[in-house]
Amino acid sequence: MLVRRSGGPARRRICHAYLRARVRRTRGEGVARIAAVGDSITLGVNACTEAGPCLDDSWAVGTSPDVDSFAARLAGSGARPTTLPFALEGATVKEALDHVEDVIDQKPDVVTVLLGANDACARTFDDMTPTDRFTAEITTLLQQLAEGLPDATLLALSVPDLNQIWELGKSDPDAVGLWNKSPSCRSLLWHADSVSADDAERRAAVAERVQQFNSSIAAACSALPTCVSDGGALHDVRFGDGDVSDIDHFHPSQRGQAKIAEVAWQTWQSRTGAGARAAG
Repeated sequence: MLVRRSGGPARRRICHAYLRARVRRTRGEGVARIAAVGDSITLGVNACTEAGPCLDDSWAVGTSPDVDSFAARLAGSGARPTTLPFALEGATVKEALDHVEDVIDQKPDVVTVLLGANDACARTFDDMTPTDRFTAEITTLLQQLAEGLPDATLLALSVPDLNQIWELGKSDPDAVGLWNKSPSCRSLLWHADSVSADDAERRAAVAERVQQFNSSIAAACSALPTCVSDGGALHDVRFGDGDVSDIDHFHPSQRGQAKIAEVAWQTWQSRTGAGARAAG
């Protein structure tokens, strides 16, 4: 596990290397490779018309013009990056940690990180990742990426508001039927149509855990000079019916993926000082 000492030699090396790289990126240069660390959201699962991963519609590395992914927007601003998806269905932060060295070996210039949904969206309420463990794991993941890739920019997004997805589907018999049959995300979606006090309390606890995760992501990112976070912007995005997949009534649809891409791009522009996209 990496131990960060504020103001120490390691932090100064990261900072100096990053500042040199940032000068290039404000001109639309220096972004040749993008690594996307994440879970099924980043894989574009159920965003297309068929079930399963759909990288074309991924908010991070997709090629669909209807999504206008983060990578596509970078291409529009002058870069032509190679995309490196390191996302796994069902991945928690702990599982993503197992692949950090693989990411570092590819020497990307930008690493997007969208994790945490599966730490909250567990098979049972008790299976959710405890906040202290999540904090330690996301801190370690970002520190290892920063140490291993001192010239790269890390873009860390917040966990979406999972409870609003339940709100969208709780009165839809198709959604409720699917959720009640599925073994996934029962921490939130079990007894999806129940109005009992116990179930309401459970859902509220999931929402609170997600907020705690997002505080941990922001804090871990702010401690690193090469990391920029969305400050909870993705969590604050309001999704409508058309933003959620018709396949499972849970994952982002193509339109939902486009909303995530917009948050990532706005975060990139506002926090890195990157310029506007080139016309055409």
